[in-house]
Amino acid sequence: MNEIWPVLSGAWLQERRIEALTNNLANTNTKAFKRDRVFFESLSPISRDIKRGDKTSIQATPTFSIFSQVKTDFSQGAMRVTDEPLDIAVDGDGFFAVQTPQGVRYTRNGNFTLDAQGQIVTQNGFAVLGDGGAIILPPGKVNITNNGKVFVDKEEVATLSTFEFADRGTLKKVGDSLFEAVEGTATPSTEIRVRQGMLEQSNVNPVEDMVAMIGAMRSYEWSQKAIHTVSEIAGKSANEVGRLA
Repeated sequence: MNEIWPVLSGAWLQERRIEALTNNLANTNTKAFKRDRVFFESLSPISRDIKRGDKTSIQATPTFSIFSQVKTDFSQGAMRVTDEPLDIAVDGDGFFAVQTPQGVRYTRNGNFTLDAQGQIVTQNGFAVLGDGGAIILPPGKVNITNNGKVFVDKEEVATLSTFEFADRGTLKKVGDSLFEAVEGTATPSTEIRVRQGMLEQSNVNPVEDMVAMIGAMRSYEWSQKAIHTVSEIAGKSANEVGRLA
């Protein structure tokens, strides 16, 4: 039954691909969502010499598909104009910082609002951080410049904090378009611009991921059929050997 393990490894890999693609497609309309991609490696066959009497034959072990990693694609999504004063998009590689019960988290989803205390928060109520911590706005017309300075009726009240990461591969998704970073890896941005009245859209390409989904599902179905065939052959072999004995 050794023949079944390479097929099983391929089936498991396709399951992981289908999970990632399903999640991508489900978040096609999620603001600033970053799609995931599954990467794998092939374990190359190892040849060995098999001696049978005076003859030597070469036998190769089957090729296995080995899961490598899930990588997040951080490419920027399209920008959509909303003209809402607290809709803010990051133009570049940066992230906003928000305060959650679990600590500071990072996001590119700038669909912000005000809570009852006049504090800028995410749609989940997490405080958006500025140079002095949480940002509380007095009543008035809000204007946010490209370098993140926040004005209310022409009076500067805060500066939005934006951060970037030398290696964004260290960021971990924690849901709701939030990322957790390894301590000490966030660097305050100096050149990143923000755009008031705009929102970044998901970077999922639904057509591309749907085609990939169809391919993954077909590969998975083929693997299932191959597993069934190998099991049938093994069952018949066992029964025939039993009758001959």
